[in-house]
Amino acid sequence: MKQFLGRKTFAFLCSGVLLANMFFSAGASLHAQAFDPAIYRGRRDRLAALAKEGIVVVQSIPENQKGVTEFFIEHSDNHDFIYLTGLDLKEGALLLLPKSSEYPEVLFVPRDQIPRAQAVSGVKTVLPAENLDVLLSEALTDVSLKRYTERMKKPVSTEMARILSLSAKKEFYLNYPRFLNLDAEPQSSVRLGEKLKDFSPDVEIRNATPLLTNLRVRHDKAEVEMIEKAVHVGSVGLIAAMKACKPGAYDYQIDALAESEFKNLGASGLAYPSLIYISPFGRKVQPLSASELQSSSEPMSALHQMESGDFIMLDAGAEYQHYATDLSRMVPVSGKFSDEERQSYEPVLAAHHAAIAEIRPGATFKQINDAAVRELKKRNLDQYFTFGTSHFIGMDGHDPGNYDEPLEPGMILTVEPGFIESDKNIVVHVEDMVLVTDQGHRILSESVPIEIADVEKLLSQR
Repeated sequence: MKQFLGRKTFAFLCSGVLLANMFFSAGASLHAQAFDPAIYRGRRDRLAALAKEGIVVVQSIPENQKGVTEFFIEHSDNHDFIYLTGLDLKEGALLLLPKSSEYPEVLFVPRDQIPRAQAVSGVKTVLPAENLDVLLSEALTDVSLKRYTERMKKPVSTEMARILSLSAKKEFYLNYPRFLNLDAEPQSSVRLGEKLKDFSPDVEIRNATPLLTNLRVRHDKAEVEMIEKAVHVGSVGLIAAMKACKPGAYDYQIDALAESEFKNLGASGLAYPSLIYISPFGRKVQPLSASELQSSSEPMSALHQMESGDFIMLDAGAEYQHYATDLSRMVPVSGKFSDEERQSYEPVLAAHHAAIAEIRPGATFKQINDAAVRELKKRNLDQYFTFGTSHFIGMDGHDPGNYDEPLEPGMILTVEPGFIESDKNIVVHVEDMVLVTDQGHRILSESVPIEIADVEKLLSQR
């Protein structure tokens, strides 16, 4: 999903959020992750080691924050919970007690989900979700006040109280939202933090989200293998969409085809609303008025049907096992790049290759972006490059991560240079997903044709 979305597509994308939420909710439970429970246990152990003390509480929520357009699928704000448990639930909470050997982890889920939750997550102590507030209340009661019989009958909350008594403050790490909307109702973690502080002056609230970001940005071997499967699904769907860009085709037909291909290969659906931009190289277009632009799903014009001479930017991603793909390609509808299309495409392709060449452990996002800009500047196109070259990708299309830190092996990022020349109704943009390796990098989406000769060969097979 691109970072160059302007006001003219904002209304469309907001409606896309609602449509995507309605669409994806029906099948979310059918596409749960399939890692070995030991993978989730290892993630929880690493999070506990980062927290070191107190109690870590990672909750799921019924719905995303309204008005936050960074994410476009229903369970995005639950990805931290899914990452640690493998469970796609709207009602769930994971508690980690880093200093406990008896109950290092406790999971709360709906009562009918307990057997499944134990099997999928590998957590031994799984309790009904409605017990969470009761146990937290008991945990906040000083352990020295608990009678012997109470300690025997309530071992979990007693152990929680003991852990909280090990420091002067009762420390809780909560998974606060990464992106904030102060006009919306507070999410469950925010409400829990307020409640804990209201009932006990000794409580100290800390944010567990930066710790989770630190984990999620560094993908282990099993996770990379899963993401490679997701990229395969996304690549096959994008290739099918490229081949379908013919004279007479409509953008919504291409969108539907890509989504259908994704699902046929096991995806739950789209990772974000697809973006299909038609650059009319071979025809004049009447510019939209300011009011029309506000309600249009097109970036520059009201074009929907493709003609020979058009240059199409396809940006479509699949969500597979809760991992997102984000890929894009340029397609000449005629099947051959015209001279004008080549002149626009070749600088972007050069910028793309230059940026990828910079990817290695220790490199920075700034270095990658600067490499792309240098190439675009050779053709005076840098002035139209209004979006960033790269972003992290994983469970979210724009995955969390610190863009000021040097790259490390296991990180996955997009490379997506391009330009938007509004006065000519031109959008040129390509995008791949790249894994940082010990030796340098590996392009995960290299099966999707990107060189001019390869794109033309693919289109000749239509």
